[in-house]
Amino acid sequence: MSCLHPNPNIDYYYTYTMTLENEAVAGATIELLESRLRRLTYLLTGDANWTGIPTAPAKPASLDESVSRRLLSLERELERLSRNIPAVRDVLLLRTETHPTMIIRAN
Repeated sequence: MSCLHPNPNIDYYYTYTMTLENEAVAGATIELLESRLRRLTYLLTGDANWTGIPTAPAKPASLDESVSRRLLSLERELERLSRNIPAVRDVLLLRTETHPTMIIRAN
């Protein structure tokens, strides 16, 4: 079933107008997505002109600067705080009760 207007110029105008509106919406959507991607890129890399090719992280100057050692150091500090400060222990206990799948080794 066709809904064509008796005047073919009206149908053409309507189709042309809808096409322009759809293109404008699509263009605006792409611009917003590109803007968000640039913001995310900046947040993740700190580089506003990031090319998409990640640079290798700098080699740690010592073993103590490695990610695993730094995380271990943070865990130890958290354990020390939880032993000495009851409020920290309470927060960790609350976190364990509400999110038991999170892994943080603090006693």
